[in-house]
Amino acid sequence: MSLSVMLLYALVEGVEPAGVASHDLLRAANIDPRRLEDMDGRLDRTEYDRAQTAALELTGDGALGLHMGERVSIRPFDVIADLASHAPTLRDAFQTFARFHRIVCDGPDTALYERNGVATVHYQFPRASLCCNRLRAEFAMVGILRMLRHFTRPDILARAVYFEHSPPEYRDEYTRIFAGTERFDHDFTGIEFDGELLDRTTQPQNGELYTVLESLAERKLSRVTREGGHAERLRDFLTSSSVGERPQMDVVARSLGISVRSLRRRLDEEGVSYTTLLNEARATLAKRMLDDPRRSIYETAYAMGFSDPSAFHRAFKRWTGMTPTQYRHSL
Repeated sequence: MSLSVMLLYALVEGVEPAGVASHDLLRAANIDPRRLEDMDGRLDRTEYDRAQTAALELTGDGALGLHMGERVSIRPFDVIADLASHAPTLRDAFQTFARFHRIVCDGPDTALYERNGVATVHYQFPRASLCCNRLRAEFAMVGILRMLRHFTRPDILARAVYFEHSPPEYRDEYTRIFAGTERFDHDFTGIEFDGELLDRTTQPQNGELYTVLESLAERKLSRVTREGGHAERLRDFLTSSSVGERPQMDVVARSLGISVRSLRRRLDEEGVSYTTLLNEARATLAKRMLDDPRRSIYETAYAMGFSDPSAFHRAFKRWTGMTPTQYRHSL
């Protein structure tokens, strides 16, 4: 997975109030400080995972994701944040993120749904360790709340803010920020708010500036797209999808903005099949769940879409060469 090096700036900003210097963070994450000199540089996901883990360990702040969401500037989000903040409406701002999100991070698009006057954002993000997942979810939800307030009023609240993880020890911090609208152990990470807010606008509008920023974003997206292979994009999409899903190729192709025929041809050129990537992704998702000692193998099988644990047992062995139990013993 490819991520903008600018995301490192978010971590640097986030750890500074705790007295952690940028060079200490980067050294702990084994990242060359010179990487920050290239504003258009990219990180792979393992580097970013290390940086987030180091940030949590060095600060000792379990609620770092929440605190970063409150205090980090829009700078780490490159031109996307500037473009979104100058969008005509909140709806346009969400569409901006959907259109250009790959500038900051490859992976599946965050989706916006509307039903019966209620808008719901489903946040899709690359998965890693439990602590990194929680940090990313917290950071994003506070960020979306900040965007809601930018287009409406500073004290507005969401109808509900959903998290897949269980309530952490610092739950009071959630209540302080989300005022009791937080919900845990949900089946997706996201935020729900009144749909009429989507057509709220900020004043005054600067159409000329918006056009300039949009042109810049298009150039940056074009450069990032050219550099990323389709197999890598597809692998990242599949490993960031809902655990139990086995999406058909046409659904995935549409999400990636490419025809099925073109996607199949590109994968052939890169020497890999859709089935192979799907199996690799499901193996990765299963391993992540098995890494959590609180989750039983039966629960993992059910979450992966298997009604029979023995079928999951056979599939996991076919994917990885070992049984779920053997994998757990190897940790």
